[in-house]
Amino acid sequence: MSQEEAQPSKMRSKPVRQTPQQRIEVVTRNDLPGITEWLLPTNICQTRICGKTLASNACTIIAALCCRSFLKRELEIPLDAELGNAINKFKQLIMTGNMLYGGLRIPCNQPNLEVCDVLKKIVDLKLRMVKDLGFFYAEDIYETLCQLLQCEGRQAGVLIFPPDKSVALLADNEEVAVFDNHEHGQNGGIITVCRSKNIDDFFYYLQTNGH
Repeated sequence: MSQEEAQPSKMRSKPVRQTPQQRIEVVTRNDLPGITEWLLPTNICQTRICGKTLASNACTIIAALCCRSFLKRELEIPLDAELGNAINKFKQLIMTGNMLYGGLRIPCNQPNLEVCDVLKKIVDLKLRMVKDLGFFYAEDIYETLCQLLQCEGRQAGVLIFPPDKSVALLADNEEVAVFDNHEHGQNGGIITVCRSKNIDDFFYYLQTNGH
């Protein structure tokens, strides 16, 4: 059971857009006031994109595409007014990632690709891996998050949760976000945003949710 399910009194959830086929919810938590989560409908995730059920291990490719799009200023860390554009772009990136993954003809039972494998196999991404970090302690992640927020301009990386779940970690000087394209119970992907001044809340969120 997730922490949200175990402690419903500590969160507020309300639909921000709803049609018979689509429901998007924004979640805020009283215990983590600096965090906003947008829970996407099930048709916006790598295994059910556009209503099709797929066997997909494309999450590292999709995360790398999100990083590339963010660095090129095609994908933005959303505020409420920009949410629709961010979701539409995220959906396109998920579809593109699945198509690229399918073109590699990788066996379905093969573990998820590493970032270095993605960059070697899909050279058109034109991305360069600056650092390959392994986090053995939670404090290491916190230190890296603080460093990202202190850097000039936009920073992006692929964060891999063991054993094989990749998400995009995006940061500028004011905000940090996670774009997670996996299915989550009755929801699809998740977009999580935090203001830089609330980085402690974001660190705790990563520790307790683990995507």
